Amino acid sequence: MIWRLGIGQLRANRGYFLRTVSLIALLVAVLTHVIVIGATQATLSKRTAALWGENFTRHGSVVVTEDGTWSHQEAVTPAGLRELIDGAPGSVALAQGGARTVPMDEMTWTRADEGFAVLATYGARDVDALLQAGSLPDAPGQIAVASDLADALGWTVGDTATLYADVWVPSSDDETSGTMGDAIYTYEIVGLLSPTTMPGFWLSTPGAVVAWADVESPDGLMSMPSRIDDGVRGTAVTISWDGASPALDRYFEWDGGIGYDDVILPAASGVWFALAAVLAAAMIIMSFAVGRTQAATRSGWIATARTLGATKRVVAWATVAETVVMASIALVVGVVAGIVAAQAQLSFAAARSGIPFAPSTVSLHWAIVPTVAFATLLVTVAIAAIPAFWAARVPPVAALKPVTDITEAELSRRVSPHWLWIPAVLGPLMILAGNWQPTAPLDTVIVFGMIIAVIGIAGLAIEGTRWAIPTVGRRLARSASPSRLTAGDALATRPRLAVAPALIALAAVGVFTLWVLHQAATMASDAYVDGWYAYGEASFVGGAGSWGSMGLLAAIVLGSVVVQLVTTAIFAAHRASTGREVATRRALGLSSAHEERAQRWQLVVPQALGAGIGLVVGVIVFAVWRAMDYAIDGRETPWAAAFAKGEVLALTAALVLLATAVIAAWLTARIGRTATPLASLRPGS
Repeated sequence: MIWRLGIGQLRANRGYFLRTVSLIALLVAVLTHVIVIGATQATLSKRTAALWGENFTRHGSVVVTEDGTWSHQEAVTPAGLRELIDGAPGSVALAQGGARTVPMDEMTWTRADEGFAVLATYGARDVDALLQAGSLPDAPGQIAVASDLADALGWTVGDTATLYADVWVPSSDDETSGTMGDAIYTYEIVGLLSPTTMPGFWLSTPGAVVAWADVESPDGLMSMPSRIDDGVRGTAVTISWDGASPALDRYFEWDGGIGYDDVILPAASGVWFALAAVLAAAMIIMSFAVGRTQAATRSGWIATARTLGATKRVVAWATVAETVVMASIALVVGVVAGIVAAQAQLSFAAARSGIPFAPSTVSLHWAIVPTVAFATLLVTVAIAAIPAFWAARVPPVAALKPVTDITEAELSRRVSPHWLWIPAVLGPLMILAGNWQPTAPLDTVIVFGMIIAVIGIAGLAIEGTRWAIPTVGRRLARSASPSRLTAGDALATRPRLAVAPALIALAAVGVFTLWVLHQAATMASDAYVDGWYAYGEASFVGGAGSWGSMGLLAAIVLGSVVVQLVTTAIFAAHRASTGREVATRRALGLSSAHEERAQRWQLVVPQALGAGIGLVVGVIVFAVWRAMDYAIDGRETPWAAAFAKGEVLALTAALVLLATAVIAAWLTARIGRTATPLASLRPGS
C-alpha cells in the first residue's frame, strides 16, 4: 500500500516532482563537477610537479660554486655536481630562480609578465614536455620562453631578450647592509614553451628554461653572492632522486618528497562551492515555503486515502518512498551531468591554452558517489520531511473542504524584534570581551558571541522582511491598476508566498556585499602596501576571487540563475494550490494580461525588497565588523577605498539578480497563464 500511495503522489504532483528533482540534480551536478575537476587538477598538478622534480621520494640541496666553498650549506663544483648526478642513475639536478623583464625601479606589479620563474635541469629529467616550438637551450646565452609570456612581450624565436635579476649591492664595507639592484642578462630565444596559464585550473610551470651551462656560470642569472664569504657567488641547486643512492646519500638523507594530495581544488572551485551552498540553502528555504502548500495540494486525495483506512504512518512512509525515487533519479542525472560538464570545461581549457601535457579526459575520483549521495540525502530529506510532516496531519474531513487554512500559514513563528536586538547587540559585545584578554583570548566566549550575533542579525533581517512585504503589498493594493491591485492583495494577505524568495535574495546579496567590502578593505589597508598588494590592487577582482574578473561575473550570473530556479519553483508550487482563486478572478473579469502582470509583480517585488535589505545588512555587518577590528587591535579601515570598489560589485550583483528575476517572472507568467475560468469548477483544481 505504501508504494501504491507513493506512486499515486508522484502522479498527482508531477509538476512539483519534476521541479524538485531538477533542482536536486542541479545541486548534485555542481558538487560532482567540483570533485571531478578537483581530481583532474590533481592529475595536472602531479604532471607539473614532475617538471620541477617534486615527484621524487628524496630531495637535497647544494650550492654550485667554482671552488666548492659556501657557508652553512654543502657546496660542490660544477664538475663535482655532474659527477654526483651521473653516478646516480635516474636522479636530476634542478636550479630555480626568478627573472624580470623590466628594471627594479620600473616595476609596477600590475602585469604578470614583469616577473616569471626560470628553470634549468641536468640529469635524467628533461623538459621536453614543455616545448611547443623551436628547440630547448643547449648552450650558454640561449633561452626558451613560455608562449603566453612571449606573446605579451612581442617576442618570438630568434629575438634577443634582455632580462633583469636581483643583485645585492653593499652600501659600505659591511656586507649585511645595502640595497637590491639589477643584474642585466641578454639571451637568444631559441624556443617557445607551454603557456603558464590554463583557464579554470591552477598551473605551475616555468616561464623560461635556460641551459645548464648558465647555472654553472658564477655570474649567471640564478647565482647569488655569499655575504659571509666575501661575495663568493653560487647557485642553489635541488637534487631529487628515488630510493637509496650511495653517490648521493653521503650528502643528503632527507626522506619524503613534497608530494600532492589526491584532490587539489581548481582555481575556480570557490565559485562552484559557493553556488552549491547557495542552492542547498535556497532549497531548504524552499522546503519550508512549499511544505504546507504541498500538503494542501495533496489534501483531497490524501484525506480520501485516510478515509479509506490509510494511517498517518502509511501516508508518511509513502512520502518517504516518493523521496527515495526522487533522490535516486536526481543522483543519477546529476552525476552524469556533472561529469559531462567537467569534461566540457577541461576540453575547452586545454584547447584554448594549448597545454601539451594537459589530461585529455577528466579524472574520476572515488569520493564522487559517497559525497554527492550524502549531500543528496541531506537536501532531499530536508525537502521531503516537511511535506511529509504536514501531509500526515491532514484530517479525513479535509477531503470535503475546497480550501484549507494550511495555505495561510506563516513560514515560521514570528518573533518580536525587541527580543532579537538582544542577541544582535550582545553577540558583538561578547566577541569584544573575549578578545580583550591580551595573553589568552576567551575562545568559548568569542564563539558563543559569534553564534548569537548571527542568530540576532538573521532574525532581525527576517522580521524586517516580513514587515516590509505586506507593507509594500498594501501600497500596491491601493493602485488603480488591476494587476498591481491583485499583486498587492496577494502580497498583503499571503506574505508567506513572498517571504522565502525575499530571504533567498537577502542572503545571497547580503553575504556577497559583506565579502566584497571586506576584501576591498583588506587589500587597501596599510598592512598590504607592498609590491604584491599593488598587483592585487590593480586587479582587485582577479586577486579577490583567484579566478579572474570574468569568473566573478560568471559566478554572479550563475548564482542569480540558481536563485531564480528556486524562487520560480516556490511560486509554481504556491500557484498550484491557489489555482481556484486565480480562475475565480478571471471569471470576475480580470484579463489574462492583467493576471500575467500581477504574477510578475509577485515574483519581482519580494526579490527587490530582499536585495535592498541584503545590501543594507551587508554594509551594517561590515561596519560593525571593522569597528570591532579597530577596538581589538587598532586596525583602521580605508572606508573610501572599500566602498569605492566593494559597493560597486555588490550593486552589480543586486542588479543582475533583479534582471534575472524580471526574465524569470515574465517566462513564469507566460507559461503558467490560467487556461479558462471553468477551471474553478473542476474538482481536481
